[in-house]
Amino acid sequence: MGLSLLAGGIIGLIAEEGSDADGEKQISRGAGYTIIGMVVAYMFSFGVSWGFGAWLYISEVMPLRVRGKAVGPCTGVNWGPANGLTAFITPLMISSSMGPAGALLFFGGVSAMVVPFAATCLPETKGRTLEEITPLFRFNGWAGFSRFVRGNLNGGNGSGNHLRSESDKHSPAPPVLLGGGGNQSEEAQKSPSSKIRETSASL
Repeated sequence: MGLSLLAGGIIGLIAEEGSDADGEKQISRGAGYTIIGMVVAYMFSFGVSWGFGAWLYISEVMPLRVRGKAVGPCTGVNWGPANGLTAFITPLMISSSMGPAGALLFFGGVSAMVVPFAATCLPETKGRTLEEITPLFRFNGWAGFSRFVRGNLNGGNGSGNHLRSESDKHSPAPPVLLGGGGNQSEEAQKSPSSKIRETSASL
């Protein structure tokens, strides 16, 4: 998403400008079509990622005891301030000295800033139950947050690796079976046919 908007903004800045019959400035036809293609690429990228992923993610990561109360404010912020500010700010940016190219660069930069946030602060929820997701977000202090970030960078595990290692420390060690073969005694390792031959020889 960010690359498509940034590319569209850069093209808008470097494209040659001309004037139409009314004397209004306009860029070349090829640059205009390219910018439209970048906006379409952004819409496609958004539709297959954040367009539905954000709604799914906020419903998964909320603890069960506060899910109903927590998802409501998240939905309100997403539909209200986020969409409202974008709808009012974008026309002002386009009509100002920034122009369409500046608006594309601004929103492309915002989209690019989301990449490190998603990589460091959003654990992977695929294949996990709702009860397993909540512990991934548990951390305390800067040291806990540092482990949380490292866990996300290492497979999207959040605080899961730290909690798993802590539980392994307190779990009892598995029993060890003594014997000549490591886990089984020499007698137990003998096949039935060997036992029959030994019995026949003794008779």
